[in-house]
Amino acid sequence: MTEELKAAAQAGDRFANIILLAYKLGGWGVLSLALLVALRYVWDERATTSQVLIAELRDGKQAQLEVITQNSLALQKSAESQQQVARAVEQLAAEVRRK
Repeated sequence: MTEELKAAAQAGDRFANIILLAYKLGGWGVLSLALLVALRYVWDERATTSQVLIAELRDGKQAQLEVITQNSLALQKSAESQQQVARAVEQLAAEVRRK
């Protein structure tokens, strides 16, 4: 371990402190720190991916609700049209009976 690195660690340099800690812990310590950093990265990445998926699901749900609303309106208009046709057929049948 160099004296410069020790001096930097004592001065409060964070990176120098990490290197000094890794040196003191040895191979298993370095492996543990690397694993901890990797797990943190994977966890952050997974959380970000989950947030993106949730946002996409919300957007999909909103789009699905819009389609359902449009279908409902179309069915309502179709029912109104069918009622108008039924009234017209009844009137026509009444006219035919009168004559």
